[in-house]
Amino acid sequence: NPSSSNNTSEPRVVGGSITTEARNDTSRRSITVIGDSLGVGTEPHLKNFTWQSANYNNYGSRQWTHATKVYNALEQLQDIISSNQLNDYVVMILGTNRGVNSSEIQRAVNMIGSSRKLLLVDTDSAVNHKASVASAYMLASETYSNVFYVNWSHYAQASYYGSDNIHMTSAGYKAHAEFI
Repeated sequence: NPSSSNNTSEPRVVGGSITTEARNDTSRRSITVIGDSLGVGTEPHLKNFTWQSANYNNYGSRQWTHATKVYNALEQLQDIISSNQLNDYVVMILGTNRGVNSSEIQRAVNMIGSSRKLLLVDTDSAVNHKASVASAYMLASETYSNVFYVNWSHYAQASYYGSDNIHMTSAGYKAHAEFI
């Protein structure tokens, strides 16, 4: 979608410790969250914020694309669009179960259109493709004017993760929600 192309090559990295101003600002924001098991754990904490509108579609082991629909984030996104439920900010908490390629991100950008914002949340789970996911999300934030890289891996602490080093503790999920 050429209308959402960004020719400045400046990454848009977002996220951080939540301020009172940011917490109060959520009431003016509408979000759709699509994620994997990290989204499942983060969802209850995101629901503690007052959003103008919010919907959630998180499922364990989800990936950007997958042969089985429930695990396929792009098919879930299409269903949300088809049902007129897509909000202004689309948050993708994906990348733990499998990496991502630029064509998958481009499909998501094209699907949501240039008037919505796409927030790509990277992972700090102990997976071999963690760096490639972060790189793909950073590149997307440089390529598309409506894409933002939520650099969780830079902010996360080891104490936020449980014994499997994949899933977070309750405190980790709370920090994840506040970071987003």
